[in-house]
Amino acid sequence: MRAHTSLRSLILFAGVVSGAACATTSTNLYRASLAAEEDCCAHLTDANAQAACRSEIPRPKGNETAQLNQETFACVRGHFRCDPATGRPTRESAQQQLDCLNDLSSTQSARE
Repeated sequence: MRAHTSLRSLILFAGVVSGAACATTSTNLYRASLAAEEDCCAHLTDANAQAACRSEIPRPKGNETAQLNQETFACVRGHFRCDPATGRPTRESAQQQLDCLNDLSSTQSARE
């Protein structure tokens, strides 16, 4: 009985920790985007190529959690598909990201 209670507590704790991790990632789209892009770079076998790939990942200017940065990286995260051969987004994925960013620019211009 006691082992059963301990197991239940451990499972509950793991669920809470996992849920908290997911909540953090989902609220900071930059972090989620960065993780996906870094994971894509990791597919490259050459360490120098991996480092070069990671250095080319766009970084936000200013506060990463600012609304504009979150909207921008929502485009990246929502459309990013990895090409494991290059460690970068597929051509189609890059175009979808660009289209999404252009839509953001149009929306922001309309607000002003």
